[in-house]
Amino acid sequence: MPQPKNSPHKLDLAGSDMSQTTVPPQSLTAGISEQLERTPPEVKMRSVSHKLKKVHKKPGLPAHVLQARECYNNMEKQYRTRLKLRFEGLLAVLEACKMRDEAVGEGDPEAPDFGYSRGEVLDAARQRVLTLEEENRHLSTQLSDLNKTLMSQ
Repeated sequence: MPQPKNSPHKLDLAGSDMSQTTVPPQSLTAGISEQLERTPPEVKMRSVSHKLKKVHKKPGLPAHVLQARECYNNMEKQYRTRLKLRFEGLLAVLEACKMRDEAVGEGDPEAPDFGYSRGEVLDAARQRVLTLEEENRHLSTQLSDLNKTLMSQ
């Protein structure tokens, strides 16, 4: 059954090799990694809660079609599993940063009792990146001011 070009069910996996990861420099992750090892935060991701679809096997399909479908379904399942693990890892890092900020006196002390959706995890990561960029600009300005003061003396 051909699908329309803009079908939401069609995934383009050609450019996304989820098996290859990039690791940030050790100096950037040392503090967070140590904190994660000491006290792993309680991380909850939402899960889908709906009835499973009943599988209706269509009679008369050739064996190679059934095998191709099964292979594709297994590949999709592996992709979803890898993606879920990456979201959980991102959420764990965000929670560790949040716990560290709360210990310093920043951040929101109340943690919700529900799991996070993937969209919420991405929003939190985006917000964290923006916060770090602002902090970086502030520290760069302070450093520049200190250098100017030092040079003028």
